[in-house]
Formats: sequence, structure tokens, C-alpha cells
Amino acid sequence: MDRTFRLLLTFALFLAAPAFAQDTAADRGFIWEVSGERGRVYLVGSMHMAPPGLYPLPPRIDEAFAESEALVVEADVTRGQEAVLARALYPAGDELGKHISPALLARTLERAARAGLPEAGVQRMKPWLIGSLLGVLELSSSGFTAENGIDLHFLKLAREGKRILELEGVEAQIELLDGLEPAEQELWLEYSLRQLDDTRRFVDELLAAWRAGDAAAMEALVTKSVRDEPRFAPIYRKLLDDRNERMAEQIEGYLLQGGNYFIVVGAGHLVGERGLLRLLGRRHAVR
Repeated sequence: MDRTFRLLLTFALFLAAPAFAQDTAADRGFIWEVSGERGRVYLVGSMHMAPPGLYPLPPRIDEAFAESEALVVEADVTRGQEAVLARALYPAGDELGKHISPALLARTLERAARAGLPEAGVQRMKPWLIGSLLGVLELSSSGFTAENGIDLHFLKLAREGKRILELEGVEAQIELLDGLEPAEQELWLEYSLRQLDDTRRFVDELLAAWRAGDAAAMEALVTKSVRDEPRFAPIYRKLLDDRNERMAEQIEGYLLQGGNYFIVVGAGHLVGERGLLRLLGRRHAVR
């Protein structure tokens, strides 16, 4: 199950790009350049799962990677699998049904059975994990994989000679997810189940925004959860806004150190009032 868990580690947007035409040369791509006093960073919004047809990426993205001395990711998802296993599953004697309502459990088990997941395995999973996993499987059934995701694509390339740095790391991300309040985890699962049938249309719209480099359209899509379900606002703040503040502080450090850094984070981290583009744009040129 390691491959499945790996898909969940960077979760601001763990959605895929649908199949599309190969004419990527005219695409802008979801990339921005931020210039500091000494250094420069390229910010690339990632799609963590994708079909093979995503490549080649727009030339601007590959050129920026070639110019950079270091790759920076939210978490190196090729490492730290043990942290996921230790925090994502209930210990012996505990189970999902003890932490969510009977009605939600019934809906979860029904949807999991449709995805081919055994009830015993689902009962071991915490709400944030099974909610995320069902979305991943919805995309996997259509041929989308993490191996084709932008994160892993550049992690593989960087192994050939670039430094790899992390903004957070696997353990920090899992600690954040596992630290959500019980009511927040239950809401996460409830909302995830409601959105499953709309997953494919949603990622079609995400891809259109990604290809055009349309930050406004991406922001509208990323904030859909809060518009649909206002109770989701505290979760959104923890999973995006608060993390963006911490990421921006680290990126400021790269800009002071000098050199070129190629930074890949979930596309949702770049947009919004507290997105990285606006946070970094307060003091630096962003284009």
C-alpha cells in the first residue's frame, strides 16, 4: 500500500490533470519568478497526480529547472513512508466506526466497497486518510498516477545532480493532518464523499487554469470547499493559509542567500489573499 500512501503526502491539491491535447508549447504553465536582493526563486504549482500525456511540460518550466541549483518541495515523498503508517492507522482495538457517526460510516463503507477496499482495512484508517484515499482512487481508476505527478517528475531529475530541500517534510505534514480536531476530520470525510462524483469535472477545470497560468481561476477552484461548506473554513486555514505563512518565511531565506531555487508546491498554495504569490509580492518582484 506504500504507493497509495505516497499520493497523500502533499495534499493542498492532490488532484490530477485529465487527458488533454499535446500542444503544450503555447501553454504558460503555472509558474512564477520571484526576484530578491540576492537570489531568485521559481514557484511552480504542482499537480500531484497526472497521466503520461502531461509531458512535455511548457518549456518555461523546464528552462527554470535547468537554471536552478536546488529543487525545493513541500516534502520529499520518496522518503518517510513509516511516518504515514504510524499516524494514519488506528492501533489495534480502535477503529473508524468509533470516531464518526453511524450514518457517515455506512456511506463511507459503501463507497469504499465500490472502490474495492475491504471493510476491515477501511476500519483501520483515520477519517482524513480514507477521505483522501477515496479521491485518489477515483483518479487512479482513470489511469492517473503519482509517478506522473510534477513533484515526483522533478524529484527524479534532481537526483542526478541538484540539491533537494524540503519546506515541511513528510512527518510535519502527517502531524498536521493527524492533529485536526475529531470534528474536523469527520467533516473532511463527509465533504470528500460528497465531492467524489464531481472529481473529474473539477480537475478538468483545474487543468485549464494550470495551463493558462490563471491564478484567479485557480483561486476560485481552490476556495470552492469553503463556499460549498462554510464549516470547512478552519480546516482550509490550517491546511493552506497557515502553512503558506511558514513557507513564505522559508522562501524569504532563499532569496537572501542568493542563487536560483526551483520550488514545487501544490498549486493551491500559490493563490489567494494569503497565497505565496501575494505574500512574497509584498516585498519582492513577482512575474
